Amino acid sequence: MKRLFTSLLAILMITVAAQAQDDKGGKKHRKHHQEFSQKLNLTESQKTELKAINDDFKKQMAELKKNENITVKEQKEKRKAITDQHQAKIQGLLTAEQKTKLEQLKQEHKNKRHDGAKKGDRKGKRGDHKEMMAKMKTELGLTDDQTKKMEAARADFSAKAKAIKENTSLTDAQKKEQFKELASKQKETTKSILTKEQQDKLESMRSSHRQHKAKQAL
Repeated sequence: MKRLFTSLLAILMITVAAQAQDDKGGKKHRKHHQEFSQKLNLTESQKTELKAINDDFKKQMAELKKNENITVKEQKEKRKAITDQHQAKIQGLLTAEQKTKLEQLKQEHKNKRHDGAKKGDRKGKRGDHKEMMAKMKTELGLTDDQTKKMEAARADFSAKAKAIKENTSLTDAQKKEQFKELASKQKETTKSILTKEQQDKLESMRSSHRQHKAKQAL
């Protein structure tokens, strides 16, 4: 059902460079590790053991990522098994008091992420949409008139999708059916705005986006 909420323009999202993500992720991991040790008041022995546990975890995940002889399902199952084992080792390392503190930290982190997501969601969506429209205008060669019509179509789609989602008188099955119908109408509206050449280009972009998502899932 979530996919039905997604605007047809979502295929034009700009992908952040992988190397930049890796660098940022590495710094974030090191900072998290330091905060983890400090807040739980780990002993030097625990810190040493924790580093070994984390290093082994990263090594196993790296080897799994390189393994091309297993299916996507098998990879997901193996990833879960490695993660569960990693968490179990960390739990075995901590005292009862540290485990209680860890649960408190997890809950605090969860609450902060939830609050931050709520505050940034509206701003983030506006920014993403502007980027998508700019990319669409460039890639498809939209005229100003076409751009305005696409904007209006997207706004209409979003408003109707929201109305369906918030309609408490509908069952989940009824909502799903109405979302399908709405998405179908949106597709037809888009086709009526674009030329045949632009439609073909859009379909090519959709295909590339699906392939990119499939590779990310591996």
